[in-house]
Amino acid sequence: MTCNHDAEFSRGNTSILTKRVVLGWYDGPTSGVGQCSGCGTSLMFEMLACDEGQDERVFSLATLHRESLDQLVTTLAPLGSPTWPEWTPKWEFVAGDIQEVVEGTVQGILSQAASPEWVVLTERIGFDDGIGRRVKEVALPLQVDHKTEPSATFEIWSRFIRSAGA
Repeated sequence: MTCNHDAEFSRGNTSILTKRVVLGWYDGPTSGVGQCSGCGTSLMFEMLACDEGQDERVFSLATLHRESLDQLVTTLAPLGSPTWPEWTPKWEFVAGDIQEVVEGTVQGILSQAASPEWVVLTERIGFDDGIGRRVKEVALPLQVDHKTEPSATFEIWSRFIRSAGA
């Protein structure tokens, strides 16, 4: 199935990512893997910025192999069964060697991601009613800078994304 992500993300779709496995959390999702609502492609998401109240967040989206979400769910099976639309597995393992294998496999899956191609503005509780924009040659960082306060670049990203519909 083909998908025009640009059209899908720019129109304020009801849910940009229909299934999400959340790997990072701080008062809401900060990173993980989801499935495009239009075509089923697996996409890695990572928070780039948020407003001061952390109610609105900007995420980068990078394409993974189509089956990456399923591989991730299988890999995380020792942590329980997924609940959809969003699953945040509790990172508790019965043995350290199982944790090492799981974390290594997860990193292997995530390392297959392409460079981020889209940025999406959405509320922290999910990817519902989000809007997005393709990133071409943007002079804004597409990698998470853990030294910079997430709200520092929020206004810049928000204006960039919202201007897509202008």
